[in-house]
Amino acid sequence: MDHIQFESLFIITFYSFLTGKKHENIDINHIDNCIKHEILNEYKLLINYYNEKQRYYHTIEHIFDCINEFNICIEYFNNNSNCNTNTNNTNVLNINNTLYKNIILLSIFYHDIIYDPTSSINEDLSAQLFKRVSNRLVILVQQLQIKPPKVPTTTSSSASTSTTGTDNDNVTVTETDASNNTNNNTVLYKYIDIIVYIILKTKHGSQVICNINDIKCEEEDQEDEYSITMIDIERIVELVLEIDLALL
Repeated sequence: MDHIQFESLFIITFYSFLTGKKHENIDINHIDNCIKHEILNEYKLLINYYNEKQRYYHTIEHIFDCINEFNICIEYFNNNSNCNTNTNNTNVLNINNTLYKNIILLSIFYHDIIYDPTSSINEDLSAQLFKRVSNRLVILVQQLQIKPPKVPTTTSSSASTSTTGTDNDNVTVTETDASNNTNNNTVLYKYIDIIVYIILKTKHGSQVICNINDIKCEEEDQEDEYSITMIDIERIVELVLEIDLALL
């Protein structure tokens, strides 16, 4: 991982998070110029934070190392026949899932963005910064009328339905839901809160950080690509912590 690769990954990950498109289906040269410009500004801000002089370990190189560790996890997942052929296994976290991948990467990007060696609230401030940035980008996406991720729904036999293409990982939604950007943006705010929760959880040694029960997630049997269960949130927390701690 180098700076050029990271810049592309940052832009694609944030755009994927905001729209539900798979990484491989995003052409960075065809992203709306306005949203691309705003994401790039946030990338530059992030780089400035990680290049602060008081940092020794919590640098941009640490983020690169975390991403490399995550890529190793993906490679292992893809090469493990049990994981790869049975992604519905309740004991397996499907890190190829677009939503999960974006949540993990954004948590990695922002978990150390605020760092004062004399402070005990770095993770709190990092989470707050991420939330401000992402909330502003969600509003921009709404203003530009860029379609956010579809809200996963349970469709009845009488409902008129459509299945999204490769951009949204074949999530089935009702036509009315697909056109309801307000509801779809609401689900994005839920995912933002999940990332905030994960960033706060990276505060090593802390017992009570925030209440995950405040985050309303899908039922445990929900299998849509762009939904997430409480169990998998905790699995993602464990994975991010393992990646972070493995590099100490």
